[in-house]
Amino acid sequence: MPHRILVVDAHPLNRLVVAEQLATLGHAPLCADDAEQALALLDVGHFDLVVAACRMPGTDGFALAARMNDLAIARGIDACPIVGYSNDASLDTPLSMQTGMRACLPMPIPLAMLDALLRTLLRTRAPAPTASARNPAQWELFVSTSREDLRAARACLRSGNLMQLRALLHRIKGAAMMLGENDVAAACARGEAGCEEWSNAATAAALDLVEAQLDATAPQYEPSR
Repeated sequence: MPHRILVVDAHPLNRLVVAEQLATLGHAPLCADDAEQALALLDVGHFDLVVAACRMPGTDGFALAARMNDLAIARGIDACPIVGYSNDASLDTPLSMQTGMRACLPMPIPLAMLDALLRTLLRTRAPAPTASARNPAQWELFVSTSREDLRAARACLRSGNLMQLRALLHRIKGAAMMLGENDVAAACARGEAGCEEWSNAATAAALDLVEAQLDATAPQYEPSR
């Protein structure tokens, strides 16, 4: 059974690369684009490990590690282990250790190094519950609300309101991440990147991909009628 690992990075490409590495190693990655979203996900779901960028705008990976440990102490529970990664791991390793990280990996992360570290950190932790164990009603709500948001996003594309379109994609992505629908979340992230680049073509292609992923997801979770 795969372990559930939360990837935290403000850069969509970095998130995608790290998530793909984790999936290659047989784990189940979810993504958050900042520390606040990561803390919200940790508050409502079980994760076996957090892998976070040390340097991010706002609350960085160091501060995230410190807050995770402070919250665990306040609640009297074991903190979820967190691993950092950095473009300058040799410089950031001392601070990562001070703030409660278990390790600081270099970027790009060597796959063999990541695999060895995860085997060490996760060998005594039971894997998180799989997404299939969740309430089917949650999946039905996810699919229906995401389709509504997708229709609104297409309307925004036609009117040229890319800021609102990005907000809608972010909303769909957040719900997808919560339920472990990584393909939907990745498609949304691609659309967000298109909005940031003011590329209507890239954004439209991403919307088509989001719709295709929702269509693939819906038959698995919608109740038969």
